[in-house]
Amino acid sequence: MPQTPKDDVPSIAAKTRRDLIFPVGSVFAISVIIISALVFIAANSLNRISEEKSVHLAGSVIASHEDTLNRLNIDTAYWDQAVEKLVYNFDPVWATDNIGNFLYESFDAYSSYAIDPENRATYSMVEGERIDDNPVERMGEAFKILIEKARISSPLDEVPTPVSGFVRDDNRILLVSATRLTTYANIDGEEITMGTRSVLVMTQDINAELLDELGASYLLTNFHLDLSSQPPQAKTALAINDGTGKHIGTLLWETDHPGTAMLKWMAPVIAALFLLMGGLVYLAVSRANRVSQGILHEEMLRHEMDRAMIQSQKLQALGTLAGGVAHNFNNLLQPILMLSLSLRNAITDNSPERNDLDVMIEACNRGADLVEQISLFTREDDGSIAGENIYAVVQQGLKLASSTIPSTITVNADLDENTGTVLVDATEALTVLMNLISNAVDAMHGHVGTLSVALSPAEIDDDANTATPTLPKGRYAHLVVRDTGVGMDSETLNRAFEPFFTTKAVGDGTGLGLSTAYSIVTRRGGAITTASTPQSGATIDVYLPLSAANDVYSATT
Repeated sequence: MPQTPKDDVPSIAAKTRRDLIFPVGSVFAISVIIISALVFIAANSLNRISEEKSVHLAGSVIASHEDTLNRLNIDTAYWDQAVEKLVYNFDPVWATDNIGNFLYESFDAYSSYAIDPENRATYSMVEGERIDDNPVERMGEAFKILIEKARISSPLDEVPTPVSGFVRDDNRILLVSATRLTTYANIDGEEITMGTRSVLVMTQDINAELLDELGASYLLTNFHLDLSSQPPQAKTALAINDGTGKHIGTLLWETDHPGTAMLKWMAPVIAALFLLMGGLVYLAVSRANRVSQGILHEEMLRHEMDRAMIQSQKLQALGTLAGGVAHNFNNLLQPILMLSLSLRNAITDNSPERNDLDVMIEACNRGADLVEQISLFTREDDGSIAGENIYAVVQQGLKLASSTIPSTITVNADLDENTGTVLVDATEALTVLMNLISNAVDAMHGHVGTLSVALSPAEIDDDANTATPTLPKGRYAHLVVRDTGVGMDSETLNRAFEPFFTTKAVGDGTGLGLSTAYSIVTRRGGAITTASTPQSGATIDVYLPLSAANDVYSATT
Protein backbone atom coordinates (compact mmCIF):
# COMPACT_ATOMS: atom_id res chain seq x y z
CA MET A 1 0.00 0.00 0.00
CA PRO A 2 1.17 3.53 -0.60
CA GLN A 3 2.41 5.35 2.46
CA THR A 4 0.97 8.59 3.71
CA PRO A 5 3.74 11.16 3.96
CA LYS A 6 4.09 12.79 7.36
CA ASP A 7 3.70 16.27 5.88
CA ASP A 8 0.32 15.29 4.40
CA VAL A 9 -1.25 14.58 7.83
CA PRO A 10 -2.14 18.23 8.63
CA SER A 11 -3.58 18.79 5.16
CA ILE A 12 -5.63 15.61 5.32
CA ALA A 13 -6.87 16.52 8.82
CA ALA A 14 -7.83 20.00 7.60
CA LYS A 15 -9.73 18.48 4.69
CA THR A 16 -11.50 16.15 7.09
CA ARG A 17 -12.60 19.09 9.19
CA ARG A 18 -13.89 20.90 6.11
CA ASP A 19 -15.75 17.81 4.92
CA LEU A 20 -17.49 17.53 8.29
CA ILE A 21 -18.06 21.17 9.14
CA PHE A 22 -19.55 22.30 5.81
CA PRO A 23 -22.47 19.82 5.51
CA VAL A 24 -23.17 19.79 9.24
CA GLY A 25 -22.87 23.57 9.48
CA SER A 26 -25.15 23.96 6.43
CA VAL A 27 -27.80 21.69 7.96
CA PHE A 28 -27.55 23.54 11.25
CA ALA A 29 -27.80 27.00 9.63
CA ILE A 30 -30.73 25.97 7.43
CA SER A 31 -32.53 24.44 10.42
CA VAL A 32 -32.06 27.67 12.40
CA ILE A 33 -33.49 29.75 9.54
CA ILE A 34 -36.43 27.41 8.87
CA ILE A 35 -37.43 26.97 12.51
CA SER A 36 -37.12 30.68 13.28
CA ALA A 37 -39.21 31.57 10.22
CA LEU A 38 -41.87 28.99 11.07
CA VAL A 39 -42.12 30.18 14.67
CA PHE A 40 -42.39 33.80 13.56
CA ILE A 41 -45.07 32.99 10.97
CA ALA A 42 -47.02 30.94 13.53
CA ALA A 43 -46.85 33.76 16.10
CA ASN A 44 -47.89 36.38 13.56
CA SER A 45 -50.79 34.21 12.40
CA LEU A 46 -51.94 33.67 15.99
CA ASN A 47 -51.90 37.43 16.63
CA ARG A 48 -53.78 38.17 13.41
CA ILE A 49 -56.44 35.56 14.12
CA SER A 50 -56.89 36.89 17.66
CA GLU A 51 -57.35 40.44 16.32
CA GLU A 52 -59.85 39.32 13.66
CA LYS A 53 -61.84 37.33 16.20
CA SER A 54 -62.02 40.33 18.55
CA VAL A 55 -63.26 42.61 15.72
CA HIS A 56 -65.92 40.05 14.82
CA LEU A 57 -66.89 39.72 18.48
CA ALA A 58 -67.18 43.50 18.96
CA GLY A 59 -69.35 43.78 15.85
CA SER A 60 -71.56 40.95 17.08
CA VAL A 61 -71.92 42.60 20.50
CA ILE A 62 -73.09 45.91 18.99
CA ALA A 63 -75.38 44.10 16.51
CA SER A 64 -76.92 42.10 19.35
CA HIS A 65 -77.50 45.27 21.37
CA GLU A 66 -79.05 46.92 18.31
CA ASP A 67 -81.34 43.93 17.76
CA THR A 68 -82.49 44.05 21.39
CA LEU A 69 -83.43 47.74 21.08
CA ASN A 70 -85.30 47.03 17.81
CA ARG A 71 -87.32 44.23 19.41
CA LEU A 72 -88.25 46.49 22.32
CA ASN A 73 -89.29 49.24 19.91
CA ILE A 74 -91.56 47.10 17.73
CA ASP A 75 -93.17 45.53 20.81
CA THR A 76 -94.14 49.04 21.91
CA ALA A 77 -94.93 50.65 18.54
CA TYR A 78 -97.10 47.72 17.36
CA TRP A 79 -99.47 48.13 20.30
CA ASP A 80 -103.02 49.39 19.82
CA GLN A 81 -103.06 51.22 23.16
CA ALA A 82 -99.78 53.02 22.35
CA VAL A 83 -101.20 54.22 19.01
CA GLU A 84 -104.42 55.37 20.70
CA LYS A 85 -102.59 57.34 23.45
CA LEU A 86 -99.73 58.72 21.32
CA VAL A 87 -101.44 59.41 17.96
CA TYR A 88 -105.23 59.59 18.05
CA ASN A 89 -105.99 60.76 21.61
CA PHE A 90 -102.71 61.99 23.01
CA ASP A 91 -102.42 61.34 26.75
CA PRO A 92 -99.17 62.78 28.17
CA VAL A 93 -99.61 61.16 31.58
CA TRP A 94 -100.12 57.70 30.07
CA ALA A 95 -97.14 58.27 27.74
CA THR A 96 -94.90 59.29 30.62
CA ASP A 97 -95.84 56.34 32.82
CA ASN A 98 -96.06 53.61 30.17
CA ILE A 99 -93.47 54.71 27.61
CA GLY A 100 -90.90 57.18 28.92
CA ASN A 101 -90.39 56.13 32.54
CA PHE A 102 -90.93 52.45 31.77
CA LEU A 103 -88.26 52.41 29.03
CA TYR A 104 -85.81 54.48 31.08
CA GLU A 105 -86.15 52.53 34.33
CA SER A 106 -86.60 49.00 32.93
CA PHE A 107 -84.39 49.06 29.82
CA ASP A 108 -82.03 52.01 30.41
CA ALA A 109 -83.33 53.85 27.32
CA TYR A 110 -81.67 57.27 27.16
CA SER A 111 -84.59 58.98 25.38
CA SER A 112 -87.88 58.26 23.62
CA TYR A 113 -89.93 60.36 21.17
CA ALA A 114 -93.24 60.25 19.31
CA ILE A 115 -92.72 61.95 15.91
CA ASP A 116 -95.83 63.04 13.94
CA PRO A 117 -96.09 63.00 10.09
CA GLU A 118 -94.72 66.59 9.95
CA ASN A 119 -91.61 65.48 11.89
CA ARG A 120 -92.66 67.27 15.05
CA ALA A 121 -92.12 65.69 18.44
CA THR A 122 -95.55 65.32 20.10
CA TYR A 123 -93.85 63.64 23.03
CA SER A 124 -90.21 63.85 24.20
CA MET A 125 -88.55 62.29 27.22
CA VAL A 126 -84.81 62.29 28.00
CA GLU A 127 -83.32 60.39 30.95
CA GLY A 128 -86.72 60.00 32.61
CA GLU A 129 -87.68 63.71 32.29
CA ARG A 130 -90.26 65.20 29.88
CA ILE A 131 -88.81 68.05 27.86
CA ASP A 132 -89.96 70.37 25.09
CA ASP A 133 -87.63 69.24 22.33
CA ASN A 134 -87.62 68.54 18.60
CA PRO A 135 -84.90 65.91 18.01
CA VAL A 136 -85.32 66.11 14.24
CA GLU A 137 -84.02 69.69 14.23
CA ARG A 138 -81.42 69.09 16.93
CA MET A 139 -79.86 65.87 15.59
CA GLY A 140 -80.11 66.80 11.96
CA GLU A 141 -80.18 64.90 8.69
CA ALA A 142 -78.99 61.52 10.01
CA PHE A 143 -81.89 61.38 12.49
CA LYS A 144 -84.38 62.47 9.83
CA ILE A 145 -83.20 59.76 7.44
CA LEU A 146 -83.85 57.05 10.05
CA ILE A 147 -87.42 58.35 10.62
CA GLU A 148 -88.19 58.43 6.90
CA LYS A 149 -86.82 54.91 6.47
CA ALA A 150 -89.06 53.71 9.30
CA ARG A 151 -92.15 55.21 7.58
CA ILE A 152 -91.48 53.40 4.30
CA SER A 153 -89.87 50.21 5.65
CA SER A 154 -93.11 48.27 5.04
CA PRO A 155 -96.63 48.96 3.64
CA LEU A 156 -99.20 50.50 6.00
CA ASP A 157 -101.25 47.29 6.06
CA GLU A 158 -98.31 45.14 7.15
CA VAL A 159 -96.45 44.67 10.41
CA PRO A 160 -93.95 47.54 10.79
CA THR A 161 -90.22 46.95 10.44
CA PRO A 162 -87.88 48.75 12.86
CA VAL A 163 -84.98 50.77 11.44
CA SER A 164 -81.87 51.44 13.49
CA GLY A 165 -78.60 53.33 13.24
CA PHE A 166 -76.28 55.75 14.99
CA VAL A 167 -76.50 59.53 15.34
CA ARG A 168 -74.23 62.11 16.96
CA ASP A 169 -75.89 64.28 19.63
CA ASP A 170 -73.31 66.81 20.76
CA ASN A 171 -70.74 64.71 22.72
CA ARG A 172 -72.88 61.61 22.71
CA ILE A 173 -73.31 58.83 20.20
CA LEU A 174 -76.81 57.39 20.33
CA LEU A 175 -78.02 54.04 19.08
CA VAL A 176 -81.41 54.91 17.55
CA SER A 177 -84.33 52.59 16.76
CA ALA A 178 -87.35 53.98 14.86
CA THR A 179 -90.61 52.08 14.17
CA ARG A 180 -93.85 53.25 12.56
CA LEU A 181 -96.67 53.36 15.15
CA THR A 182 -99.14 50.70 14.01
CA THR A 183 -102.40 49.41 15.42
CA TYR A 184 -104.62 46.49 14.48
CA ALA A 185 -108.29 45.54 14.61
CA ASN A 186 -110.24 42.31 14.43
CA ILE A 187 -112.76 42.61 11.60
CA ASP A 188 -114.96 39.62 10.77
CA GLY A 189 -112.54 37.33 12.59
CA GLU A 190 -109.51 38.62 10.65
CA GLU A 191 -106.81 40.75 12.22
CA ILE A 192 -106.25 43.87 10.10
CA THR A 193 -103.03 45.91 10.44
CA MET A 194 -103.43 49.69 10.24
CA GLY A 195 -100.28 51.76 10.13
CA THR A 196 -99.89 55.48 10.80
CA ARG A 197 -97.36 58.03 9.59
CA SER A 198 -96.19 58.69 13.14
CA VAL A 199 -92.96 57.09 14.37
CA LEU A 200 -91.89 55.90 17.81
CA VAL A 201 -88.16 56.54 18.43
CA MET A 202 -86.03 55.01 21.19
CA THR A 203 -82.36 55.76 21.80
CA GLN A 204 -79.63 54.36 23.97
CA ASP A 205 -76.51 56.27 24.93
CA ILE A 206 -73.28 54.46 23.97
CA ASN A 207 -71.55 55.71 27.10
CA ALA A 208 -68.57 54.51 29.13
CA GLU A 209 -70.75 52.67 31.67
CA LEU A 210 -72.49 50.64 28.96
CA LEU A 211 -69.20 49.84 27.20
CA ASP A 212 -67.58 48.77 30.48
CA GLU A 213 -70.49 46.40 31.09
CA LEU A 214 -70.32 44.97 27.56
CA GLY A 215 -66.53 44.68 27.73
CA ALA A 216 -66.70 42.75 30.99
CA SER A 217 -69.40 40.43 29.63
CA TYR A 218 -67.60 39.67 26.37
CA LEU A 219 -63.94 39.89 27.48
CA LEU A 220 -63.16 43.05 25.49
CA THR A 221 -60.46 44.80 27.51
CA ASN A 222 -60.61 48.61 27.79
CA PHE A 223 -63.71 48.78 25.54
CA HIS A 224 -64.22 52.53 24.95
CA LEU A 225 -65.45 55.15 22.50
CA ASP A 226 -63.32 57.66 20.60
CA LEU A 227 -65.33 60.68 19.37
CA SER A 228 -62.66 62.00 16.99
CA SER A 229 -63.66 62.52 13.38
CA GLN A 230 -60.72 60.52 12.03
CA PRO A 231 -61.40 56.95 10.75
CA PRO A 232 -59.78 54.23 12.89
CA GLN A 233 -56.17 53.25 12.25
CA ALA A 234 -55.89 50.45 14.83
CA LYS A 235 -56.53 46.85 13.82
CA THR A 236 -58.83 46.29 16.80
CA ALA A 237 -61.32 49.07 16.10
CA LEU A 238 -64.88 49.44 14.84
CA ALA A 239 -65.91 52.57 12.91
CA ILE A 240 -69.31 54.13 13.64
CA ASN A 241 -71.05 56.00 10.80
CA ASP A 242 -74.41 57.78 10.86
CA GLY A 243 -77.22 57.48 8.30
CA THR A 244 -75.48 59.89 5.93
CA GLY A 245 -72.33 57.80 5.89
CA LYS A 246 -70.40 60.33 7.97
CA HIS A 247 -67.84 58.97 10.46
CA ILE A 248 -68.95 60.02 13.95
CA GLY A 249 -66.84 57.85 16.28
CA THR A 250 -64.77 54.72 16.80
CA LEU A 251 -65.09 51.83 19.21
CA LEU A 252 -61.65 50.74 20.49
CA TRP A 253 -60.45 47.92 22.70
CA GLU A 254 -57.38 45.88 23.52
CA THR A 255 -56.94 42.26 22.46
CA ASP A 256 -54.66 39.45 23.55
CA HIS A 257 -51.69 38.56 21.34
CA PRO A 258 -51.11 34.83 21.91
CA GLY A 259 -48.41 34.76 19.25
CA THR A 260 -46.35 37.37 21.08
CA ALA A 261 -46.84 35.52 24.34
CA MET A 262 -45.76 32.30 22.63
CA LEU A 263 -42.61 33.97 21.30
CA LYS A 264 -41.69 35.22 24.77
CA TRP A 265 -41.34 31.71 26.13
CA MET A 266 -40.37 29.95 22.91
CA ALA A 267 -37.54 32.32 21.97
CA PRO A 268 -35.29 31.46 24.94
CA VAL A 269 -36.18 27.77 24.62
CA ILE A 270 -35.29 27.71 20.92
CA ALA A 271 -32.12 29.74 21.58
CA ALA A 272 -31.08 27.26 24.28
CA LEU A 273 -31.77 24.34 21.96
CA PHE A 274 -29.72 25.95 19.19
CA LEU A 275 -26.85 26.53 21.61
CA LEU A 276 -27.08 22.93 22.72
CA MET A 277 -27.16 21.71 19.14
CA GLY A 278 -24.21 23.95 18.28
CA GLY A 279 -22.26 22.56 21.23
CA LEU A 280 -23.08 19.00 20.21
CA VAL A 281 -22.01 19.73 16.64
CA TYR A 282 -18.74 21.23 17.86
CA LEU A 283 -18.04 18.29 20.16
CA ALA A 284 -18.98 15.79 17.48
CA VAL A 285 -16.77 17.49 14.87
CA SER A 286 -13.88 17.75 17.33
CA ARG A 287 -14.26 14.11 18.26
CA ALA A 288 -14.49 13.05 14.62
CA ASN A 289 -11.44 15.15 13.83
CA ARG A 290 -9.42 13.52 16.63
CA VAL A 291 -10.50 10.09 15.48
CA SER A 292 -9.55 10.83 11.89
CA GLN A 293 -6.14 12.20 12.95
CA GLY A 294 -5.52 9.08 15.03
CA ILE A 295 -6.38 6.89 12.08
CA LEU A 296 -4.08 8.84 9.78
CA HIS A 297 -1.15 8.67 12.22
CA GLU A 298 -1.72 4.99 12.73
CA GLU A 299 -1.72 4.46 8.97
CA MET A 300 1.53 6.41 8.58
CA LEU A 301 3.25 4.39 11.34
CA ARG A 302 1.88 0.96 10.44
CA HIS A 303 1.67 1.42 6.63
CA GLU A 304 -1.51 -0.75 6.63
CA MET A 305 -4.36 1.72 6.09
CA ASP A 306 -5.38 2.89 2.64
CA ARG A 307 -7.49 5.86 1.54
CA ALA A 308 -10.63 3.75 1.25
CA MET A 309 -10.47 2.91 4.94
CA ILE A 310 -9.99 6.60 5.80
CA GLN A 311 -13.00 7.55 3.67
CA SER A 312 -15.08 4.83 5.34
CA GLN A 313 -14.23 6.15 8.78
CA LYS A 314 -15.09 9.69 7.72
CA LEU A 315 -18.47 8.62 6.37
CA GLN A 316 -19.21 6.67 9.54
CA ALA A 317 -18.42 9.71 11.67
CA LEU A 318 -20.62 11.89 9.43
CA GLY A 319 -23.48 9.40 9.73
CA THR A 320 -23.25 9.38 13.52
CA LEU A 321 -23.19 13.17 13.60
CA ALA A 322 -26.09 13.45 11.16
CA GLY A 323 -28.10 11.02 13.28
CA GLY A 324 -27.60 13.18 16.35
CA VAL A 325 -28.51 16.35 14.47
CA ALA A 326 -31.56 14.61 12.95
CA HIS A 327 -32.79 13.58 16.40
CA ASN A 328 -32.56 17.13 17.77
CA PHE A 329 -34.02 18.61 14.58
CA ASN A 330 -36.95 16.19 14.81
CA ASN A 331 -37.61 17.24 18.44
CA LEU A 332 -37.83 20.86 17.27
CA LEU A 333 -40.07 20.06 14.31
CA GLN A 334 -42.71 18.09 16.22
CA PRO A 335 -44.17 20.87 18.45
CA ILE A 336 -44.15 23.29 15.51
CA LEU A 337 -45.97 20.76 13.34
CA MET A 338 -48.54 20.04 16.07
CA LEU A 339 -49.09 23.73 16.75
CA SER A 340 -49.47 24.41 13.03
CA LEU A 341 -51.95 21.56 12.55
CA SER A 342 -54.03 22.63 15.55
CA LEU A 343 -53.96 26.23 14.34
CA ARG A 344 -55.08 25.19 10.86
CA ASN A 345 -57.94 23.15 12.31
CA ALA A 346 -59.02 26.16 14.39
CA ILE A 347 -59.49 28.54 11.44
CA THR A 348 -62.00 28.59 8.61
CA ASP A 349 -61.27 27.27 5.14
CA ASN A 350 -61.41 30.75 3.58
CA SER A 351 -59.08 32.34 6.10
CA PRO A 352 -56.11 34.14 4.46
CA GLU A 353 -53.74 32.50 6.97
CA ARG A 354 -54.63 28.98 5.82
CA ASN A 355 -52.22 29.08 2.85
CA ASP A 356 -49.41 30.23 5.14
CA LEU A 357 -50.16 27.40 7.54
CA ASP A 358 -50.26 24.88 4.68
CA VAL A 359 -46.78 26.03 3.60
CA MET A 360 -45.55 25.67 7.19
CA ILE A 361 -47.03 22.17 7.55
CA GLU A 362 -45.62 21.05 4.18
CA ALA A 363 -42.17 22.30 5.17
CA CYS A 364 -42.39 20.49 8.52
CA ASN A 365 -43.47 17.28 6.83
CA ARG A 366 -40.60 17.48 4.36
CA GLY A 367 -38.21 18.07 7.22
CA ALA A 368 -39.66 15.08 9.08
CA ASP A 369 -39.24 12.88 5.98
CA LEU A 370 -35.60 13.97 5.70
CA VAL A 371 -35.06 13.18 9.40
CA GLU A 372 -36.59 9.75 8.93
CA GLN A 373 -34.31 8.99 5.97
CA ILE A 374 -31.24 10.04 7.94
CA SER A 375 -32.33 8.11 11.02
CA LEU A 376 -32.55 4.86 9.03
CA PHE A 377 -28.78 4.74 8.94
CA THR A 378 -28.21 5.17 12.66
CA ARG A 379 -31.34 3.85 14.38
CA GLU A 380 -30.89 1.18 17.04
CA ASP A 381 -34.07 -0.19 18.65
CA ASP A 382 -34.10 -3.30 20.83
CA GLY A 383 -37.86 -3.01 21.44
CA SER A 384 -37.52 -2.43 25.19
CA ILE A 385 -39.44 0.32 27.00
CA ALA A 386 -37.93 1.74 30.18
CA GLY A 387 -41.13 3.53 31.15
CA GLU A 388 -42.14 7.19 31.49
CA ASN A 389 -43.60 9.32 34.26
CA ILE A 390 -47.07 9.83 32.80
CA TYR A 391 -47.74 12.90 34.98
CA ALA A 392 -44.72 14.71 33.48
CA VAL A 393 -45.74 13.69 29.94
CA VAL A 394 -49.32 14.96 30.36
CA GLN A 395 -48.06 18.23 31.84
CA GLN A 396 -45.75 18.68 28.85
CA GLY A 397 -48.59 17.90 26.44
CA LEU A 398 -50.90 20.47 28.03
CA LYS A 399 -48.14 23.08 27.86
CA LEU A 400 -47.54 22.36 24.17
CA ALA A 401 -51.27 22.44 23.38
CA SER A 402 -52.00 25.64 25.32
CA SER A 403 -50.89 27.92 22.48
CA THR A 404 -53.18 26.18 19.98
CA ILE A 405 -56.35 26.10 22.07
CA PRO A 406 -58.67 29.08 21.31
CA SER A 407 -59.31 31.56 24.10
CA THR A 408 -63.01 30.66 24.00
CA ILE A 409 -62.20 27.20 25.42
CA THR A 410 -61.56 26.79 29.15
CA VAL A 411 -59.03 24.08 30.08
CA ASN A 412 -59.51 22.21 33.37
CA ALA A 413 -56.71 19.87 34.45
CA ASP A 414 -56.98 17.45 37.37
CA LEU A 415 -53.69 15.53 37.44
CA ASP A 416 -52.47 13.18 40.18
CA GLU A 417 -48.68 13.58 40.28
CA ASN A 418 -48.37 10.18 42.02
CA THR A 419 -49.96 8.26 39.17
CA GLY A 420 -46.63 6.55 38.38
CA THR A 421 -44.59 5.23 35.48
CA VAL A 422 -46.31 3.73 32.43
CA LEU A 423 -44.90 1.19 29.99
CA VAL A 424 -45.15 3.58 27.06
CA ASP A 425 -42.53 5.65 25.29
CA ALA A 426 -42.81 9.39 26.03
CA THR A 427 -43.26 10.25 22.34
CA GLU A 428 -46.06 7.72 22.00
CA ALA A 429 -47.83 8.94 25.14
CA LEU A 430 -47.51 12.54 23.97
CA THR A 431 -48.88 11.58 20.54
CA VAL A 432 -51.94 9.97 22.16
CA LEU A 433 -52.65 13.02 24.33
CA MET A 434 -52.14 15.61 21.57
CA ASN A 435 -54.43 13.68 19.20
CA LEU A 436 -57.17 13.50 21.83
CA ILE A 437 -56.83 17.20 22.67
CA SER A 438 -56.86 18.16 18.98
CA ASN A 439 -60.06 16.13 18.40
CA ALA A 440 -61.72 17.70 21.45
CA VAL A 441 -60.86 21.25 20.31
CA ASP A 442 -62.15 20.51 16.80
CA ALA A 443 -65.40 19.16 18.27
CA MET A 444 -66.05 22.54 19.91
CA HIS A 445 -65.41 24.39 16.61
CA GLY A 446 -63.80 27.37 18.33
CA HIS A 447 -67.00 28.18 20.29
CA VAL A 448 -67.20 28.68 24.04
CA GLY A 449 -66.60 25.33 25.71
CA THR A 450 -64.65 23.38 28.30
CA LEU A 451 -61.82 20.90 27.80
CA SER A 452 -61.17 18.68 30.84
CA VAL A 453 -58.10 16.50 31.25
CA ALA A 454 -57.83 14.17 34.26
CA LEU A 455 -55.12 11.69 35.28
CA SER A 456 -55.19 9.21 38.17
CA PRO A 457 -54.11 5.66 39.04
CA ALA A 458 -56.74 2.92 38.62
CA GLU A 459 -57.01 -0.65 39.86
CA ILE A 460 -58.68 -3.05 37.41
CA ASP A 461 -60.30 -6.11 39.01
CA ASP A 462 -63.39 -8.24 38.44
CA ASP A 463 -65.70 -5.58 39.91
CA ALA A 464 -64.20 -2.60 38.09
CA ASN A 465 -63.67 -4.22 34.70
CA THR A 466 -67.10 -3.72 33.14
CA ALA A 467 -66.04 -0.71 31.03
CA THR A 468 -62.85 -2.40 29.78
CA PRO A 469 -63.46 -6.15 29.75
CA THR A 470 -60.41 -6.85 27.57
CA LEU A 471 -57.96 -5.50 30.15
CA PRO A 472 -56.26 -7.99 32.47
CA LYS A 473 -56.31 -7.31 36.18
CA GLY A 474 -53.70 -4.90 37.41
CA ARG A 475 -52.80 -1.29 38.04
CA TYR A 476 -53.20 1.29 35.29
CA ALA A 477 -52.86 4.99 34.65
CA HIS A 478 -56.32 6.33 33.84
CA LEU A 479 -56.32 9.34 31.46
CA VAL A 480 -59.65 11.08 30.72
CA VAL A 481 -60.15 13.75 28.02
CA ARG A 482 -63.62 15.32 28.03
CA ASP A 483 -65.09 18.10 25.86
CA THR A 484 -68.39 19.97 25.59
CA GLY A 485 -68.50 19.85 21.79
CA VAL A 486 -71.05 18.59 19.28
CA GLY A 487 -70.76 14.95 20.38
CA MET A 488 -71.23 11.85 18.21
CA ASP A 489 -74.21 9.72 17.23
CA SER A 490 -74.11 5.92 17.59
CA GLU A 491 -72.98 5.31 14.00
CA THR A 492 -70.06 7.74 14.30
CA LEU A 493 -69.20 6.37 17.75
CA ASN A 494 -68.94 2.81 16.38
CA ARG A 495 -66.49 3.92 13.69
CA ALA A 496 -64.51 6.46 15.74
CA PHE A 497 -61.33 4.34 15.85
CA GLU A 498 -61.37 3.28 12.18
CA PRO A 499 -58.32 4.50 10.21
CA PHE A 500 -59.14 7.31 7.75
CA PHE A 501 -62.69 7.69 9.08
CA THR A 502 -63.49 11.36 9.66
CA THR A 503 -66.56 13.58 9.84
CA LYS A 504 -64.59 16.63 8.74
CA ALA A 505 -64.71 18.17 5.28
CA VAL A 506 -62.28 16.96 2.62
CA GLY A 507 -58.85 18.42 3.35
CA ASP A 508 -59.61 19.26 6.98
CA GLY A 509 -58.52 15.96 8.50
CA THR A 510 -56.99 12.56 7.76
CA GLY A 511 -59.03 10.42 10.14
CA LEU A 512 -55.85 9.07 11.74
CA GLY A 513 -55.94 10.87 15.11
CA LEU A 514 -58.08 8.44 17.13
CA SER A 515 -56.91 5.38 15.16
CA THR A 516 -53.27 6.28 15.91
CA ALA A 517 -54.08 6.70 19.60
CA TYR A 518 -55.92 3.38 19.59
CA SER A 519 -52.98 1.60 17.90
CA ILE A 520 -50.42 2.96 20.40
CA VAL A 521 -52.52 2.22 23.49
CA THR A 522 -53.51 -1.31 22.52
CA ARG A 523 -49.99 -2.17 21.34
CA ARG A 524 -48.69 -1.30 24.81
CA GLY A 525 -51.27 -3.49 26.56
CA GLY A 526 -53.76 -0.75 27.38
CA ALA A 527 -57.32 0.10 26.36
CA ILE A 528 -59.16 3.16 25.03
CA THR A 529 -62.93 3.75 25.09
CA THR A 530 -65.19 6.63 24.12
CA ALA A 531 -68.67 7.71 25.20
CA SER A 532 -70.75 10.42 23.58
CA THR A 533 -74.21 11.58 22.57
CA PRO A 534 -75.09 14.32 20.05
CA GLN A 535 -74.79 17.88 21.42
CA SER A 536 -73.51 16.55 24.77
CA GLY A 537 -69.77 16.40 24.18
CA ALA A 538 -67.54 13.33 24.30
CA THR A 539 -65.47 11.53 26.93
CA ILE A 540 -62.46 9.37 26.04
CA ASP A 541 -60.94 7.07 28.68
CA VAL A 542 -57.40 5.72 28.22
CA TYR A 543 -55.88 2.98 30.40
CA LEU A 544 -52.10 2.49 30.23
CA PRO A 545 -50.38 -0.27 32.25
CA LEU A 546 -48.14 0.90 35.06
CA SER A 547 -44.66 -0.59 35.35
CA ALA A 548 -43.75 -3.14 38.00
CA ALA A 549 -41.70 -0.47 39.80
CA ASN A 550 -44.97 1.17 40.86
CA ASP A 551 -46.10 -2.06 42.55
CA VAL A 552 -42.83 -2.27 44.47
CA TYR A 553 -43.20 1.34 45.55
CA SER A 554 -46.77 0.79 46.69
CA ALA A 555 -45.80 -2.31 48.68
CA THR A 556 -43.00 -0.50 50.53
CA THR A 557 -45.13 2.52 51.35
